[in-house]
Amino acid sequence: HMSSPIVTVDANARVLEGAKLLAGKGIYCVPVKKDGKFVGILTLDHIAKAVAEGKIDANVEEVMRPKIVLVEKDTKIREAIRLMRDENVRILVVTDRGEPVGVITDQKILTKLAPEQ
Repeated sequence: HMSSPIVTVDANARVLEGAKLLAGKGIYCVPVKKDGKFVGILTLDHIAKAVAEGKIDANVEEVMRPKIVLVEKDTKIREAIRLMRDENVRILVVTDRGEPVGVITDQKILTKLAPEQ
């Protein structure tokens, strides 16, 4: 249920580049990388706030949430939901023995759990 390969944005990219990436991929949030490491999450909410504050040319690192939560790929959905709730995040980076292999979002989990209409 995860998205793979991982779409990421560089911490040094401009907010506008992050906005174009999210819009182009039709996604709400994206992990932020710096020097090959995950350093945070950029969401549409962060972008909207940056635009409202006139920071469209700021670096992603200045407006992102500097928190990333990792889970192993064999983590149960119930545990992933608990982690999202406890850590107050909407996206988890999925790892395979510590190596990032994808991401899972609250939206994807809800879609999976919701009955077909």
